[in-house]
Amino acid sequence: ALGREGGWDEGIGYWGYALRYLLMFGTAMDRENDDRSVFHHRGMESTCQFGIYFSPRGHSTSFGDSPAVPLYGALYAAAGRYGNREVCWWLDRWANHRDVTTTGWSDIGLGLLLRPTSMDVEPTPSLSTLKVFNEIGWAAMADHWPEPNLYVSVKTGDLSAHHSHLDMNTIQLQVDGETLLADLGNPPMTWAYCFTPKRFDFYQAQAAAHNTLTADDRDHRIDAQGQILEAEHGDTYRWVAAGAGDALGVNVRFNRHVIMLLDEAGRMGQAVIVLDEVSNAIPEEIIAHWHTFGKLTFKRRSGVIVGRRSGLHIRVKATGAIETTTETHSLGKLSDSVLRVKAAKTSDIVLATIFSRRPIKNITLTQSSRGQVSLKTDIASLHFKGSRRHLKLDSLTLTDNH
Repeated sequence: ALGREGGWDEGIGYWGYALRYLLMFGTAMDRENDDRSVFHHRGMESTCQFGIYFSPRGHSTSFGDSPAVPLYGALYAAAGRYGNREVCWWLDRWANHRDVTTTGWSDIGLGLLLRPTSMDVEPTPSLSTLKVFNEIGWAAMADHWPEPNLYVSVKTGDLSAHHSHLDMNTIQLQVDGETLLADLGNPPMTWAYCFTPKRFDFYQAQAAAHNTLTADDRDHRIDAQGQILEAEHGDTYRWVAAGAGDALGVNVRFNRHVIMLLDEAGRMGQAVIVLDEVSNAIPEEIIAHWHTFGKLTFKRRSGVIVGRRSGLHIRVKATGAIETTTETHSLGKLSDSVLRVKAAKTSDIVLATIFSRRPIKNITLTQSSRGQVSLKTDIASLHFKGSRRHLKLDSLTLTDNH
């Protein structure tokens, strides 16, 4: 299941459950029978990176059911076995504020037992600012590590994987360690939710409850398979292009481009641009959904999200007519605020949504007859070339006053 890259399409919560017991089992086999076969399986050496990349600053940005951060003391066994300083650093930094009273497991005890005593985690291990797990269709981008100021996770992959939601091409976004574009997690793990066809009647599992698109308010197809189409990073940007397969329908192409803009020094993230391209065999309404637990204020084409300690400005633009509405859902103690951007019935549309640290006053979006797309804003100008499969980022220039 780990594959070559060590990804786990159930998400880091269930990945952590599985790996915790697997590592203890492998350690016991080694000590009792001198059997190291568990540690020789493909993906074991690289898999702990998966948990790290989807828990920036110790907060989960995973997808699907049980998206808890798996900071288990048993994972130190992998750090010692493979000489993996990244895993040791991650656990040292984030794990020890939790104990048996909060997790139900004695993580500190296992940490004392299994942490490699001679491993030094200084200087901080190097992590990639753009990490793609192609085998499961997940990606993570950050302005920098170890504590990103701007971070985005992206999911395509296989919607029929265990514990998945109908969330093709969804994203999550963190600013200064606070999640402002959120995944709502799962409802209580009842029999009806886990083991009956009513699973996708629950709001949290539906496409409309995620930061993605729907066509005519249809849910995503449960058998859809997406993929990361392309990924690239430069001194002042990160770019991921994600394909949704037939999630919106067998005759609908939905590609999502996520572009992170950095300052001229290439250190601090300034904005995230989400560019959605949809091509449909028949005209249908296309709706973008954006979810936050922060305070959402939006009028016409612009608005803000205000969190507990951070915030973002929002601006939307499309190549066709759009209308925007906001709504609120109660999720127990939490309140889910939703921005819906609805495009009139159309066969083809490009929709740009900008999440920025500062207001965006000007934005133009054009598409030529040859399929080329240009997006110009206060902070950057982007140009995409057309192709059969998806738009390709051709150039990106920060404006002089950025």
